[in-house]
Amino acid sequence: MADDARFAVAFIDVRMPPGIDGRETARRIRAADPDIQIVIVTGYSDFSPAEIARVAGPPDRLFYIAKPFAAEEVLQIATALSHRWHADRALAATRAALAVKIDELEEQARELAANESRAIRLANRDPLTGAPNRLAFLRILSEHARRPGAFAMAMIDLDRFKLVNDTLGHLVGDELIRIMCTILMEQVGEDGFVARLGGDEFGVLMAAESADDAVMRCERLVRACSADLQVFGHPIHGAASCGVMMVAADGGRDPVDVMRRADLALNEAKRQGRGVVRLFDDSMDEIDPVPPPGRTGADPCHRTA
Repeated sequence: MADDARFAVAFIDVRMPPGIDGRETARRIRAADPDIQIVIVTGYSDFSPAEIARVAGPPDRLFYIAKPFAAEEVLQIATALSHRWHADRALAATRAALAVKIDELEEQARELAANESRAIRLANRDPLTGAPNRLAFLRILSEHARRPGAFAMAMIDLDRFKLVNDTLGHLVGDELIRIMCTILMEQVGEDGFVARLGGDEFGVLMAAESADDAVMRCERLVRACSADLQVFGHPIHGAASCGVMMVAADGGRDPVDVMRRADLALNEAKRQGRGVVRLFDDSMDEIDPVPPPGRTGADPCHRTA
């Protein structure tokens, strides 16, 4: 066993001279090598097959040959059991190798799943703020638009952000965006959804029972953003404007169109003095208005920090 020079078959006579009988011999051999095949040679036994099987099993590795027997009979049994033993060892080696390969494949699958999860998370996260990005916002907006139930979509843009960037630098501007994102997420809470759409612009989804309710909620967000802040030692007065689109309860609204209309309302808020909330109405969509300074129209993805 130590040298792996193992025997395929052991022939044991049950009746032996005084000392160790065949049953005890079979028990000790089986304890030493669980895979060896044992052939009990017997003409008469003091033990029943069940008694021998209890100590020398399992049954598929325990056989009997009755006396008297021919040499050819023993040779045939030894040859057949040896072939079977070698086949069992080869099969066990194959199974062991397969088990190792399965473990490797399962580990690779776990790594791929983790990498995929990380990739999806990165693809849906804004690297500056850690908030959901435009892609994630469109996905959630699409889900809201497909199902029945009214909701509001708001687009919030920081006021005079370009001035902060130009006078105090991009590091201060980036930190201001992070601070404002935190304020919005705290104000909206778990019942809503906040994403950074790009530049200094944020998208917000929230439940609203009516247009008045939506405007009231957005006014609270704008007031929260209107705060005196210290950003890397620089005093900055935060401010934001908001356009909001109330989506009816029947569902089926095109999410891109919802964003376009909220952006038109935001343009109107910027045009009317900033720091205000404007609810979209159809008159805003009659003529494509000239965007206010610092905005490029209905596609917010081109604005940068």
